[in-house]
Amino acid sequence: MPVRLIPAGRLSGLDGPSRGLTAHEVTERAQTFGPNDILEAPPHLWRSVLQDSLKDPMLWFFAGTAVLYWAAGQVAEAVALGIAILPLLGMDLFLHQRTQASTRGLRSRLSTEALVIRDDRQVKIPAPELVPGDLVLLNSGDFVPADGLIVDGQELQFEESILTGEAYAAKKMPVEGPVDGVRVDEQHWTFAGTRLLTGQARMRVVFTGQ
Repeated sequence: MPVRLIPAGRLSGLDGPSRGLTAHEVTERAQTFGPNDILEAPPHLWRSVLQDSLKDPMLWFFAGTAVLYWAAGQVAEAVALGIAILPLLGMDLFLHQRTQASTRGLRSRLSTEALVIRDDRQVKIPAPELVPGDLVLLNSGDFVPADGLIVDGQELQFEESILTGEAYAAKKMPVEGPVDGVRVDEQHWTFAGTRLLTGQARMRVVFTGQ
């Protein structure tokens, strides 16, 4: 089963399903991690494709070999290798388009608000104001506003089709014991843009933003 690493220090002192952040902690973490907003897809598709393609060693191998063939007078072989570069560029273009579509789909499913515990009170805040360490309360039908750990709840099922393509609900359960700096199974993990189908859960935000 896949595991997730919780960066050391990110959830220090936040074990358990009850303690939320204080206003001072929120301010410090907001300055460190920034807003909870997903990374925008590059606006200039062809420029982005070209930049990524130039990092592909296979492209440079084909190009270099083609130059050598050309210099040796073997024009047909040089042209063939040059043509072989086109599928690589086509694949890069396809992957970039799919990434942009996924980003748009994820943005449409992100919650605009989140119910959290701060200063020992339940408060509803704009989702972009979430920071790592926030304790989020989820009810059936709610979309998950950020990546994090389930710390409380029973008989939880999440819809993760936007990420996995699977039609079946994913069963989840709370994590037990200290979590800061450790690896946890994916059955304890929630992903931004997925949705809680059954039960009520509390999740501890681990990753926000990009």
